[in-house]
Amino acid sequence: MTATQERRYAGPEGTTQEQADALPTHFVECRTIGHAWSIRWWGSVWELPDDLVPSVVREFRWDLIRVSTCLRCHTIRDEFYPKAHQVSNGYNRFQCQYRRYRYPNGYQVPGNGRPDRRIFSKVAFERWVAGETFLQ
Repeated sequence: MTATQERRYAGPEGTTQEQADALPTHFVECRTIGHAWSIRWWGSVWELPDDLVPSVVREFRWDLIRVSTCLRCHTIRDEFYPKAHQVSNGYNRFQCQYRRYRYPNGYQVPGNGRPDRRIFSKVAFERWVAGETFLQ
């Protein structure tokens, strides 16, 4: 595993059950019911430093970015949109062309693909019964 992968997958290791048991409740809730997105910023891609903009975005010259943050786990979602003059057929064609996620340390877990959501749901339920919720 490279240093970048180690940093990215800084979450717990082991079986999916062990990983779910080791994650903070707000991470488990997001993995169970999805993220609670809040739009933080709309703006021009060209206002951002080069290292924050994927090369594919510059290659296709998409101009707008919408940055959203999860209110629970603080994952950041960047969505890239075309320039206004590139939009054809009116509003219906104005849709996200490229999306990426920036996860907080410890959110992602090692392994292939997405861990089984049913296990995270079970852990979330057990924590809720025990009185542990993110919104306390």
